[in-house]
Amino acid sequence: MKGLLTLAIVAVSLCSVAQTNVNCGSTDTKPRHYMKVTVDKIDNSNSDGVSRVSCTLVGVPHTSSRIDSVTAIVAGKRVKATDIDGVDFSRYFQWEDEGAIPVDVDIARSKKFTNNDTIKFHTVHGVYAAPLK
Repeated sequence: MKGLLTLAIVAVSLCSVAQTNVNCGSTDTKPRHYMKVTVDKIDNSNSDGVSRVSCTLVGVPHTSSRIDSVTAIVAGKRVKATDIDGVDFSRYFQWEDEGAIPVDVDIARSKKFTNNDTIKFHTVHGVYAAPLK
């Protein structure tokens, strides 16, 4: 009986661990942590030849998160971000007291964005998106 109980506890523990690690951050998962993305400004006048997207990320103060990559869907095509300022790709950061972090994301230059264009932040907690306008 004791062995059966131990086996049941191990099975439940393994299922819990497996569920938390499956597809983490993929586009098929629903975000598991609060984060809001707002696009504040898009700068095409820089000398770097990129569209610099200024965003504000809002999260839960005193918790941590990680942004693994950023992509944009522009004119139906997926464009991977080349740089991010404000946090580092694939490194954990902590939300401060106010819970807002300004970031600048560089993507391939596009002269025009439509309401169908989006920017997606691929995080350890899921994918968060906002319209590029």
